[in-house]
Amino acid sequence: MERVKVLYISCSSFSGSTLLSFLLNTHPRLVTIGHTTGWAFGEDEAFACSCGELLQECPFYRFVEAEYDKAGLPFDIRNFGTAYKLAENSRLNDILVGCPPKIRNSRLEQLRDNLVRRMPGWTTRLKQQDRANLVLMQAALDYAGADVYVDSSHRPHRLRQLAESGYFDLYVMHLVRDIRGVVLSHMKRRSWDPALATRVWLNEQANILRVSEEFPNRLIVEYDDLCDDVNSTLEQIHRFVSVEPLPMVDDFKEVDHHILGNQMRLGAGKIQRDTKWQRELSETDLNTITVTARDVLARSENPALTQLVSKYID
Repeated sequence: MERVKVLYISCSSFSGSTLLSFLLNTHPRLVTIGHTTGWAFGEDEAFACSCGELLQECPFYRFVEAEYDKAGLPFDIRNFGTAYKLAENSRLNDILVGCPPKIRNSRLEQLRDNLVRRMPGWTTRLKQQDRANLVLMQAALDYAGADVYVDSSHRPHRLRQLAESGYFDLYVMHLVRDIRGVVLSHMKRRSWDPALATRVWLNEQANILRVSEEFPNRLIVEYDDLCDDVNSTLEQIHRFVSVEPLPMVDDFKEVDHHILGNQMRLGAGKIQRDTKWQRELSETDLNTITVTARDVLARSENPALTQLVSKYID
C-alpha cells in the first residue's frame, strides 16, 4: 500500500499554527483540518466549522463519517479516535505514549514505545487509532483531490506513533514563534507567571528538536518570517514537500476550509506580526524571561536549543 504523505507541524501553543494551516490549505495539492486529533468542544456547544456550517452538518465531516463507516470505525464529531490514547488520565497517558514527565531520553522513550505496542490490549487500541488516522487523512485527500495531508497536532511524540504505524511518509516542520510573544499569551490566557511560561516553552522546543532529529525530512519555520514574507516562506514549505510553489491567494479565507482550532478559524483573514509583547511585557517580565531562559539553557547544554532561542533573549 502506498503511504500517505504527511506534513506534520510541531509547535508550542500560541505559535500561529492556525494561520499557517489556512495558508497551506489554499494550495490545491495540500489539505488540512488543523488539529487532526479533533477538537473537544462542549457537548452542548454549537461548534462551527471554518466553512461556516455546524460541524455536525458540514459536508466535509459528513464525508469523513461515511468513510469511517466503510472502514468499520466508530466516528464521533468531538473525538475522531485519532489521538494516541491508552489512559483517560493525561499524565498516565503521557507515560504510556506521550512525553513522560521529567524524562528527556529518546532511547528510553523508544524502548517504552516498543514495549507498549507489544502488549495485547494496547496493541489492539493503538492499531485502531492508526487506522483512524489513515482513514481520516485519506478521506481529506480524496475530498479535496490533494496529495499531501497537513497535520497540525503540535505534539512531537505523536510523530513516533504515526511512523510506527507504517502508513505515513512524514515530513516534519517545527514552527517557532518569538518566546516573548508566547509567554505573553500564556500570561493573558492561562494566568501563568513569565518564569513558568518560559520553562514550558523551552522544554517543548527541546522535545520537538529531539524527536524531529529522528526523521530525515525536517524543516524549521519561524512565525515572524511567515508574517514578514508570506510568499517566500510558503515557497520554502511547498518545495519541502515537493509541490509546485504557489503565492498566497488574495483572500485566503475565501478558499473552502474545514479547519479546527481557535477562534481565528472564524475571524477575518489578516497576516501581521504580533508585537503586543513589546508594549505589554514589563521590564521585569522581560528580565525574568531572559534570566530563566539562560538558566535552563546553561543546565541543558543543548546547542540546537541555544541556537533556536539566542535571537529572542538579550
